[in-house]
Amino acid sequence: MCNALKHKLFTLLRECRAIHHLKQIHSLFITSGLSQDASSNARILHVAALSIPGDIAYASLVFRQTKSLDASIWNTMLRGHSLRSQHDEAFAHYAQMLREGVVPDEHTYPLVLKVLSKLRGFTPDRVHAQIFKFGYCSDNFVQNALVSAYAKCGNLASAHNLFDGMSSRDPIPWTAMIHGHVEDDQASDALALFVKMRSLGVRVDEVTIVSVLKGCGLVGHVWLGRCVHAFYVVCGRVKWDVFVGSALVDMYAKCNCCDDARGLFEEMPLKNIVTWSTMIAGYVHCSRFAEALSIFHDMLVEGQKSNEVTLTSVLTSCAQIGALDQGRWIHGYVKRSKLEANSVVGTALTDMYAKCGCIDDAVLAFNDILHKNVYTWTALINGLAIHGCASECLDFFSQMRWEDDANIRMTMKARRVEKIKGSSWIEVNGILHEFFAMNESHPESKDIYETLDGVTMIIKLESYVSESVVVSS
Repeated sequence: MCNALKHKLFTLLRECRAIHHLKQIHSLFITSGLSQDASSNARILHVAALSIPGDIAYASLVFRQTKSLDASIWNTMLRGHSLRSQHDEAFAHYAQMLREGVVPDEHTYPLVLKVLSKLRGFTPDRVHAQIFKFGYCSDNFVQNALVSAYAKCGNLASAHNLFDGMSSRDPIPWTAMIHGHVEDDQASDALALFVKMRSLGVRVDEVTIVSVLKGCGLVGHVWLGRCVHAFYVVCGRVKWDVFVGSALVDMYAKCNCCDDARGLFEEMPLKNIVTWSTMIAGYVHCSRFAEALSIFHDMLVEGQKSNEVTLTSVLTSCAQIGALDQGRWIHGYVKRSKLEANSVVGTALTDMYAKCGCIDDAVLAFNDILHKNVYTWTALINGLAIHGCASECLDFFSQMRWEDDANIRMTMKARRVEKIKGSSWIEVNGILHEFFAMNESHPESKDIYETLDGVTMIIKLESYVSESVVVSS
């Protein structure tokens, strides 16, 4: 009877599509006494953390009640946090796992390294040491994850050491190495790796193709880009993969082959925001600004919403050809989209108005920006300089310097960094004495200050005049 009930409840879990249904099914597990069963708890946790009706808070509640030292249970929570981009929480969960003496398995570390690669300033070194400690260095999946992690953090030397030492290499580490070189502005090395990958007969997937095409665009290697395009057409998959199609459009545009990019763009049956934005940015790259504005109009007619990348490109086009009326219309669109405070879009608006000679509008757009950066200030100051507003240009430059100083002080305060006070040293009888400005911590400070006052008095009586006074007079 118990097994039959358990089977029925597991069937209900598979069909579950809403969180309130999950809670009802969980209550049935509890009332039937199955909540103490390890496999039942694992199944409930899996649905709560990873499936469509999932709720990570509810999953955390189930997890705390499980009290298991099984690594697979902890891995489920790791994956749940990762799926929701809760990378800090995921890494904290891994740290708790180690504190409680749970031994990670071969599935833990690919998850941890994936989470770690999303954190700013991460380095895989410590996790690599733990992988070595628990004996997973030879596991193929862990090796792939390590190569990817080192490549993503820009440590290509360590990535290469691991990559070269792998006994068998599937497309994942090859793609990771190619992507790492592209992101580190070593596109030529990335393309050389791709050529070697193909010569060894390693299977190429869509992720590899996208990275290679990006590398071709960065170095302007249109011949290799065409070869990759031909290879992918032969595979018969380019018609349905919108990401590869967008990467091809981007590659052709960056190689100044905008007509090829447009032809491919028109052939694509499916286009997303990335595809449209790539085509518009491609026209801007080729200085074909009127065509960029035209395709932006087509994009809106198709009912496709724009993002900050699209808007920045079309505002740049308006600035370059002096299309003030279209720029004003786009500004209205930006306001309706509530993006005027966005620093990227706001900077493009400021630049557009400034280059079109509308200084007052440029200042208004500048003031709407919530977080200004050096590009924002430069756009306004450059516009003022172009139109001969010298005094205003200097005023805004001075404001920029003051705001930069204020931001540095705020950052120091937030990070609890204190500026070291200016000091001087003197050695007397083999003892080093240190003095700070306006500081009386030295045991003989009273006598020292009295002596200094006496010296100052003698100098004044001798009618000594300092050089600073002479210069100022």
